[in-house]
Amino acid sequence: MPKWIVDMWRKDYSKEACEKILEGFLQDSQLSVRGNINKTTTEELIEILANEGVTATSEEAVPNLLYLTGIDKLSDIKAFNDGLFYVQDYSSQLVALKAELSKTDRVLDVCAAPGGKALHCAQLVPEGSVEARDLTESKVTLINENIAKAGASNITAKQFDATVFDDAAVGKFDVVIADLPCSGLGIIRKKPDIKYNQTSEALKELEALQAQILDNVASYVKPGGKLVYSTCTINKGENDLQVESFIKRHSEYSIISKEQLFPTKEHDGFYICVMKK
Repeated sequence: MPKWIVDMWRKDYSKEACEKILEGFLQDSQLSVRGNINKTTTEELIEILANEGVTATSEEAVPNLLYLTGIDKLSDIKAFNDGLFYVQDYSSQLVALKAELSKTDRVLDVCAAPGGKALHCAQLVPEGSVEARDLTESKVTLINENIAKAGASNITAKQFDATVFDDAAVGKFDVVIADLPCSGLGIIRKKPDIKYNQTSEALKELEALQAQILDNVASYVKPGGKLVYSTCTINKGENDLQVESFIKRHSEYSIISKEQLFPTKEHDGFYICVMKK
């Protein structure tokens, strides 16, 4: 691990915590997926996968999450091609769950590609709706492909730059999901090149971008609604300190819950903060 990253984490956390973080990156990760409850139940999916030679183990703490073993290529698994499950990390699945959505909520995901969190929200708001946005046409195409594969009918995808303020969205959404561009230092195990490609200067630029987007989307939440901020990183500048700064600028918000996950065998490093307006 580059020394500057270790030095940064040593300022944020104890020596013991840093050791656990570094050890976590060296553990083999488990393939976690989310069952598509629009098409099957968790119990049915376990049986279907077993018939394809895949072992599926449920996770009590996260509904519809399964850990899979016995897969060489996902594209060879009929259940995957049929949209019966979506590959999504444990920590990523927590985002929609911690939002504690109501079935009629109107949800906006401002940086949604490839669409996992937005599709999860769509499952949880059967009488509501989800708008999944992202920056480029190719990302929106990817979201639409996953929507079609999942068979979801209450979600739409739209091309929109989250750094541009959207007057038409002001006060329109019960929940806004802001899973924003970040350093990705929580997923080094899956993408080891990240640790060599990031710099301390780039982190500062990302923090400024995150703050800009958060300032925009703060207005899109209805009074009484929730803003869910998440990243796949573990440094405080992008997480706790980012939220603290946001709250100072937007006193209408208060923190409901927040959690910093460190990398383990079960999940990636991840941060989730739920704020109420």
